[in-house]
Amino acid sequence: MLRSVPWLSRSSFCALLALSGCSDDDSRDLFRPGPPLPECPNADYSTCDVRDGACQQRLLELAACVRGGEPPSDLQVDVLNEAEYAKLLREEAGDTPEPKAQHFNRALSLFGLAPLSGVPVDDQIEEQATHVAGQYLWEDRRIVIVDHGLPASSSDVNGVLLHEFVHALQDADHDLMTWPGPDVTWTFDSSLAASTVFEGEASFYETRVAAPLLGLDHERVDFEGAFQNFMDRALVRAFDSSLRLTQSYRTVPYGIGALQAFHAWEGNGPSGLDPLWSNPPLTMQRVLAETFGRNTPQESAVEIPAPEVPEGLTLHGEDSLGAWGLCLVLTSREGVPSRVTQFVDQALTWRGDRFSVYTDDEASTYALWQLELESTKAAEAMDDFFDVLDVDHATAGKRVFVSYNPNDLPASAALTAWGESWLASGGD
Repeated sequence: MLRSVPWLSRSSFCALLALSGCSDDDSRDLFRPGPPLPECPNADYSTCDVRDGACQQRLLELAACVRGGEPPSDLQVDVLNEAEYAKLLREEAGDTPEPKAQHFNRALSLFGLAPLSGVPVDDQIEEQATHVAGQYLWEDRRIVIVDHGLPASSSDVNGVLLHEFVHALQDADHDLMTWPGPDVTWTFDSSLAASTVFEGEASFYETRVAAPLLGLDHERVDFEGAFQNFMDRALVRAFDSSLRLTQSYRTVPYGIGALQAFHAWEGNGPSGLDPLWSNPPLTMQRVLAETFGRNTPQESAVEIPAPEVPEGLTLHGEDSLGAWGLCLVLTSREGVPSRVTQFVDQALTWRGDRFSVYTDDEASTYALWQLELESTKAAEAMDDFFDVLDVDHATAGKRVFVSYNPNDLPASAALTAWGESWLASGGD
């Protein structure tokens, strides 16, 4: 689990919620903790130096108190600067060679989801080291806090460590290495949806504890408004990135997930989140439908058959972009949308998709995207979207496909023929 750079400084929290009585002075050494949370009335909410073992233990106990459960006893906490964290990431990457061509990036570039030329692995590592604030390494039961120059005793850094401690508590309860079970097919869609549960819960508790840590009265905080604003900002950050799929992992689960966790917690406290863990969302269509109160939440995707691999091509990989990926594609011509719900409504018509990427002997890239949507009207609207692109595409009934080569070469005739046969096999 990666944690982006903290968003919740005292000044931004006050501005976000328009709280009266907030000082413009954001010095973390000058204000006292706010009133204690009712679920943890005896906890110490003063900030402390996260490099200190006693501070780490106190924040771990606070995380266990607000969430419920016993604090794990075998956690390792390290504070690394950006260079040290980048070195750790390179060690984890090992000797994996740089790919000659990032074919998925090439294929996704047609829709503005990734750059055509890809991003060198070392650049990805440096970017991650710059923007990630904390990480829970579940294999090692180790927490890494990345020092970006903030004081180690700041409320921001205390909040990041508490966020990662929540992940450790989740791991103790649910074994994150195996949750939610062996039968899940992991795709971009399913992994993003599932991550709204663990990142959302950790972001929710981080934010709830942030009020007293920041010297604010939790009773005067509009948490619903805070999480709504947090979600809106998270979605814009994903829309506004040149690496839209990658950025989605870093923002969407936190923003949407925190609001999801808050709504689950409102009725029954920590136990209100139990259904999210026992029956987690595995499609972003379900997450978005429940969050925005639109369409019918889909627990699973319609099965889309895999194409036969054409002669002369090699299957590079497959994925499902899901409703969120579809939303990103739809907004790719608009920049940061002024009316997010317009595109969400269209994306929520998603019922299943398969995004297949192939290569040939010349290392060229070919792609076939098959989608099944809610209705013939929705499929025709998607087909109209493809009209302005130099691609092969067609629709029948609820189905639509697009076949193309992102390097200005003709689409694979065999993949186009497969798409047409798929439409004919049941697209009414």
